[in-house]
Amino acid sequence: MHSSVNTCFSKSPLNQTNIVEIYTALLNYILAKQNHGKFTIHIQDCELDENVSHEIFRIIKDLEWFGIISDGRPLLQSNKLDIYKEKFDALIAGNKAYRCFCNQNNSEQKTNYESKDIYNRTCLNLSSDVIKAKLAANQKFVWRLKVETPVLPQKLNPTSKKLIFTHLTFSDFALTNQNGALDAVFMNFVDNWMSRITHKLINSCDLIQIEQQAHLYDAFLLTKPQFYILPEIVNSNEKPLSANDFGFFIQDLRKYGHKPQSIINILTQQALKSNPDILINEQPISKAISELIKVFRFKQLTPGSKIIFDIQKI
Repeated sequence: MHSSVNTCFSKSPLNQTNIVEIYTALLNYILAKQNHGKFTIHIQDCELDENVSHEIFRIIKDLEWFGIISDGRPLLQSNKLDIYKEKFDALIAGNKAYRCFCNQNNSEQKTNYESKDIYNRTCLNLSSDVIKAKLAANQKFVWRLKVETPVLPQKLNPTSKKLIFTHLTFSDFALTNQNGALDAVFMNFVDNWMSRITHKLINSCDLIQIEQQAHLYDAFLLTKPQFYILPEIVNSNEKPLSANDFGFFIQDLRKYGHKPQSIINILTQQALKSNPDILINEQPISKAISELIKVFRFKQLTPGSKIIFDIQKI
């Protein structure tokens, strides 16, 4: 493992904190603390017009309820707009991105892999004269990354040596919208870069975004963090846990008097096979998390496995 492991948890204030996010944040926190590293919270607030200070406070309190504390103040994207612009301008100056004037109807073709859109690079080699003419005609465009590497190796868990490869064909994805606003993937990449994130535990639903970030690391000639896929959180019917399931949102769990220690016991049972129910309800959460950090074993996480979150067992 890294001599210094830095992890993070990223969230938009737009939605309530849910149990899958808590699981992701908790394991990133444990990994950092087991390796004497730092855990930071990234708040994705720059695309929101209204004041979201109350929602940001709620996110922090939700995490603290589970004993998950950021090392330093949470980092707000709205405070880093100049940094994003600086890094984006450097990408363009390095000829790593290009303007795409295609509209949605002719710019993309489908593959048979989860209906993922693959851009056909129509605008990759436009001449400067053609580009000038299109700009003079006020044609809208997006900036796309010129993807150089076709695959991304991913480790299945923090102790696995096995690599898997996905998305063997990958698109030159958009970095902006047609109004010039930067895409969240680019800003999240810069956040991870600036925070020196070395490891990132993710859910399988985040794979496409993570692969896009990996291509950005390559474009800037940076060392990529190590990405690990976490087990999936499912309901009692072994279907992916969702907003339709009671107990999905932390607010509901708190409202009905459930204790964070009991919730964590369920979420971490796979990695605590020799120490079931390590967290005692009467134990202060800070002390409970300290004990959890000592006994949690990432090597016991089974790649592709499921963790059943049954509210009746809390």
